[in-house]
Amino acid sequence: FGVTQQALSFALADTTTIVRQKVLDLLSAIEDALGGLSFSSVRVLCGKNFWLSLIEHKSVKESYLNTLAAQSLRQDPRMEFEFGGVVFERYRGTSDVKVGDDDAYAIPEGVPDLFITRYAPADYMETVGTLGLNYYAKQWDLEANRGVKMEAQSNPLNLCTRPRAVVKLTKA
Repeated sequence: FGVTQQALSFALADTTTIVRQKVLDLLSAIEDALGGLSFSSVRVLCGKNFWLSLIEHKSVKESYLNTLAAQSLRQDPRMEFEFGGVVFERYRGTSDVKVGDDDAYAIPEGVPDLFITRYAPADYMETVGTLGLNYYAKQWDLEANRGVKMEAQSNPLNLCTRPRAVVKLTKA
């Protein structure tokens, strides 16, 4: 559709990077992509190397020192945390659904219909030209009345209606 994903480097290898400024750049990119639609929050799902670089970054650590939140520096380093109004979370998905180790994805939350699901009809003659349903189930008798064969299917298509609002972040 001629839409390219937005990407933003957080430059976490550079100790002089001001991560709070990168968060502000991220929020501005999401606001621009939403074109005036409001959102309630932003959640960032981080790959393991991005996550480690973020939680160990000088500007992130320094913002927590000498505050009540400093205790989080001693707790489990896998716990999500808020920084600059954005919730960062270490993503632990596996298999085909994975965030690259050096990447992260920022997703605005509370946007009506940002992600939608639509269903295609089943592959039966009687469903040709009809609107898709969530589930289809069918049964038929086996030869010589020896039982019943059953089949069920669902044909969902999950879609992001504003793909530029989901921003890819890179560690470098």
